[in-house]
Amino acid sequence: MISSRLSPAIKALLIRALELRQLDDKVFRISIILVTFGSFVLSIVRILREPDRFQWDLQVYYNSPLWLAQGQDPYAVHGFVDGFSYSPIHLQIFRVFPSLFTYDQFYWVFLFAKIVSFAILLAIWKKVFLRETQLHVFAIFVWLGFYSTILIDLQAGNVSIFESMLLFLGFLCFLKQRLYSFVFLIVLAASFKIMPIFFLILLLLAPNRYSWKCFALGCVGFSAFALLNLVLFPDLTKQFISWAPRTTNELGHLNPSSLAFIRDMLTGTLDHFGLVPNSILVNVTYLAVAIWIFCASWKSWRLVKVVQEGSNYDLLFLILFSILVYTLTMPRMKDYAYIIAIPSVLFAIEHFKVSVPRWISFLPLVIISYYTIPPLFRIFLDYYPLFVASFFWYLYSCELAKRSALAGLRKA
Repeated sequence: MISSRLSPAIKALLIRALELRQLDDKVFRISIILVTFGSFVLSIVRILREPDRFQWDLQVYYNSPLWLAQGQDPYAVHGFVDGFSYSPIHLQIFRVFPSLFTYDQFYWVFLFAKIVSFAILLAIWKKVFLRETQLHVFAIFVWLGFYSTILIDLQAGNVSIFESMLLFLGFLCFLKQRLYSFVFLIVLAASFKIMPIFFLILLLLAPNRYSWKCFALGCVGFSAFALLNLVLFPDLTKQFISWAPRTTNELGHLNPSSLAFIRDMLTGTLDHFGLVPNSILVNVTYLAVAIWIFCASWKSWRLVKVVQEGSNYDLLFLILFSILVYTLTMPRMKDYAYIIAIPSVLFAIEHFKVSVPRWISFLPLVIISYYTIPPLFRIFLDYYPLFVASFFWYLYSCELAKRSALAGLRKA
């Protein structure tokens, strides 16, 4: 949507640009690109000028080592500042920042490091995954897609852009069959938020004589990292483990994950009967849904067996499909975590033959406010990124079914 986080002036410019049908097509495309880039620049300027309002996660990264040095629990909530959310080893690494920079300096350094990482991410997306996507479509969807997930991450000061860059560098290595580099980058990305270790499964889905060896290496490497935390910092590791389950408790637009949606729906449904769902019911329902998605995805992929060694398109398809499976099954998917799913959506829009006009895919981008709408529709908007991922997961599954049917006809 045209996010409420964008300034009213930028909203007006975008709306005007979209309504200028009589303009030359080239002028229209350039206008979209310039407006999108201008919105990005203005957003960065605003973040830099208002450090008290933005990059709130930096307070955690900067202060957690200081709290630890003072004998306080870095994983506990300190006033309005959340506790540290990464491993004890990362906590030791983050000690470098307060020793080298003041908070104001760290604020600038961190933001510009993210901009560089974002530029690398865009280059990988456009040159490798989305070559056929027109630049103006690419620009506006990257900036506005999934409720402006890129802007949310820039404003929050989270590490999701860094994480996404590591993952797509890993996917690039996977495409080039540099599997050891792929394993290293996936394990490195998973060291922050654990869940990206899921992508090691790509090694088992693509034919390569080193796949099992590399998969085992990745599992051993990630286990060694976890064990190293426990050996070097046993008390902090216990605190980290006790903190981890709390990360899945957020609901609504801040955490539009399948687990949060199931909890929200069960709570809303049972509330009419004066009941409250217990955690066992919620978790069992979530696990059932996640297992069904895994099984359906696995069955679709293995039935078609479309990956041919050396086929770049098939490997691209596999990566982007697995990303959607990831977004649908992970117990925690923050609003800024959907950055990773942007290429999957654009790839499908460009390559799949569907009866739905393309503009419908962008229709939710113009939804501006959801504060005065019925509760049911509010739930839809709160979990809109999850529904978009679900819809495109379905399109990928349909595409696999089509390819399976075509393969059957050829054999006949």
